[in-house]
Amino acid sequence: MGRLRAQLRRFEGRILEEEVTSITRGENGLFELALAHDKSPLLSRTVLLCTGVRDRMPEVPGVDELCAADLLRQCPICDGHEYSGKRIGVLGDSDHADREAEFLRTFGASVAVVRLMSPAGAPVAVRLAAANGAVCVTLSDGTSQRFDVLYAALGVSPQTSLASSLQPAIDEEGNIVVDAHCRSSISGLYAAGDVVSALDQIAVAFGHGAIAATAVHNALRSDDI
Repeated sequence: MGRLRAQLRRFEGRILEEEVTSITRGENGLFELALAHDKSPLLSRTVLLCTGVRDRMPEVPGVDELCAADLLRQCPICDGHEYSGKRIGVLGDSDHADREAEFLRTFGASVAVVRLMSPAGAPVAVRLAAANGAVCVTLSDGTSQRFDVLYAALGVSPQTSLASSLQPAIDEEGNIVVDAHCRSSISGLYAAGDVVSALDQIAVAFGHGAIAATAVHNALRSDDI
């Protein structure tokens, strides 16, 4: 990041440490970006949204404790290999949890799905705790299960609120729909990374950034906005 910032400065680029609170389109066709700490909005011909997603966390006591101990993980594609031969728990209630467990069986010596709720809607997993470098999951019947790591398979929530007033096309998972050039259905609005429908990986986001930057450059150069 330091090298990228230095390169940007060489080309007289500017980094503004601000929070964008809303994006609208003015009568002049420019995007107007309202800022949290400046009364004057930013005006732009194009906007690239890289707002990502938020992991959905289990609403069970002990979550913060596990996070602090680095024992609650979110992405088996990223780090499942770190637990080869270990006991892995997958916390979730949907088919997504079953698919994640199946993926993790590539690595783990044993993989078990722990349900948050029973079919009748009663809590099953009632408390999480870190104990001697392992995860302890206490169940509603008083029993407990121990794992070397626990994966939360509850999905993600794409952060698309900034785009809501512009109303770009959104898919059924809540991601911004883009074409092969990272262009949304709104002229001049681009999106890249986890906020679009793709594999949520840093390498993929970098690729999106390169594609979007090239498309924006070409659009501005040809005035095709």
